[in-house]
Amino acid sequence: MTHSVSARARLMLDEPASLLTALAEHMAEHGAKRESYPEALTLTLDDKKADFRWSAGGPVNIQLTAANDEQLYYLREMAVHHLIEFGAPQAEALSWEVDGEDFKHPPNFRLLTVVANELITPHMRRLTLSGDVARYDTLKAIHVKIMLQPDGKPATEQPTVGESGLIEWPDPRNRPLARKYTLRRVDVAAGQVDIDFVVHEDAGPGSRFAEMAVPGDVVGVFGAGGGGLVDKPRYLFAGDETALPAMARMLEALPKSASGHAFIEVNDAAERQVLTTRADIAVTWLERGGAAPGTTSLLVDAIKATPIVADGDTYVWVGCEFQAFKEIRDYLRHTYDLPKGSHLVVGYWRLGQSDD
Repeated sequence: MTHSVSARARLMLDEPASLLTALAEHMAEHGAKRESYPEALTLTLDDKKADFRWSAGGPVNIQLTAANDEQLYYLREMAVHHLIEFGAPQAEALSWEVDGEDFKHPPNFRLLTVVANELITPHMRRLTLSGDVARYDTLKAIHVKIMLQPDGKPATEQPTVGESGLIEWPDPRNRPLARKYTLRRVDVAAGQVDIDFVVHEDAGPGSRFAEMAVPGDVVGVFGAGGGGLVDKPRYLFAGDETALPAMARMLEALPKSASGHAFIEVNDAAERQVLTTRADIAVTWLERGGAAPGTTSLLVDAIKATPIVADGDTYVWVGCEFQAFKEIRDYLRHTYDLPKGSHLVVGYWRLGQSDD
């Protein structure tokens, strides 16, 4: 790793080998390479590295290395979160020695202003936000987290980065809620992004925000993050209306040479949208006919009825309700030996919970 930056800290752990082994096994599931030695562990993920070294009765010496300051910020935050998750709550009080820029505010946080709110189908609203949107101009990460109050009002507090690397809010007792949405459109020249929101009667904070937002409202946004479009010759997309913005954006970006199929589940014909793509993608709309979202097997049945060539040239992307996600994920795992990096199946929401 050349031209890298690093951060160092020390942490006392009662059983470092046990905790760090569990952490390493978890990270291996996400693609990290692991090198273990007596009283030492190295994890490498892409161009990021985490070294842990310790001796009996002494502290664990941690060194994080990344290609640039922003990647180091993300690596430090992830390391602290995982140390806490795997049984080291004292990691929240870590103090780091950082080479390069030690960010005072999260580099992926922006305050954006609402400039338009449009109802594009009976249950889909499109908000146009303006501001510094250059960092969103990528298809590798297409999601953002919008910061909201429980009543749906936008949160505008400016967070800081604590000594541990974790985000800190001005009032820890009033920490805003984070709701994840897809960037439907990014226009860097205009300084604008579009975000589509599913709205419904049993509204959570996201739906309420979309219903109430008016031009001039300011909201805090983290991102971009999450998985985006993977370059393959063939595609199989499937999702309900919550995943429609992501599928629509990816379809627009596909080259003419790509082919495949897209299954999109909506309530009825009024929820269909005009989609554009240069690729040879057959789009099939699956209509629930008034059935409640998450109560049908339309997406599951469509996936099972579609043969998949598991040769590494097909990319399978699915976003839907949690139970359908589990059934589709298990079906794909048991039926096809899909190569790593050739599929992404995610649960966008859970029936009975207002996490929108």
